[in-house]
Amino acid sequence: MNRYDYNYTALNEYLFNLGILPVLSTVKEACLTEQEKQTLLKVNKVDREDTVYFFPTKFNLGLKVARDFVLRINQLSTVEKVILWKEKMGFKEKLEKEWKALRNSLNGLLKQGENSKLESVFGTLILKSKNVYNPVDVFELFGADVLIQSTRARLEVLEEYAAKGFLNMSEINNYRRVVNVEQQFVLMELDKEERCKDWFSKRLNKLSELSRRRD
Repeated sequence: MNRYDYNYTALNEYLFNLGILPVLSTVKEACLTEQEKQTLLKVNKVDREDTVYFFPTKFNLGLKVARDFVLRINQLSTVEKVILWKEKMGFKEKLEKEWKALRNSLNGLLKQGENSKLESVFGTLILKSKNVYNPVDVFELFGADVLIQSTRARLEVLEEYAAKGFLNMSEINNYRRVVNVEQQFVLMELDKEERCKDWFSKRLNKLSELSRRRD
């Protein structure tokens, strides 16, 4: 997998000149000035996105358990490791599903309370809110320069616009350079692999259909 360093300003100028930057980008709040953020708030051009974060308490016991687990793993055969992995992955996915449901339920509770923080012996839950800005609103209120400096293109949507014929994806290489090449190895069950293949197949079919529509 290639890791890139982007020249976002130059890329955004290119996409803006094509007329597609506002519809395929997101706004980085940190790139807006306080005055610009206040103006967007005053004219009700801001959405809110709430997320519950958990910051666990550090337990030294966890480090010992992890070390013991690694020692035990090294004594197992490959088949035994796979059996153990399947067992633990199923348990992990079940816990993650329950944890996600719990966090979602706490979202409303933390909103209603006077304090957006819950503390326990296991850690701290904090409700954090961030503003979500529409690139079109930024452009209409502040013009092209602010839009170009404050947005980042969504690569998935960029691929779709390339399929529609607005640009060629090879042109994006003019605005990025490879800074690292990583190898990734993923262990998954066969049914999950099939779902991944199905997703990629549907994605390719969608891009192909978008390409045919412009013929």
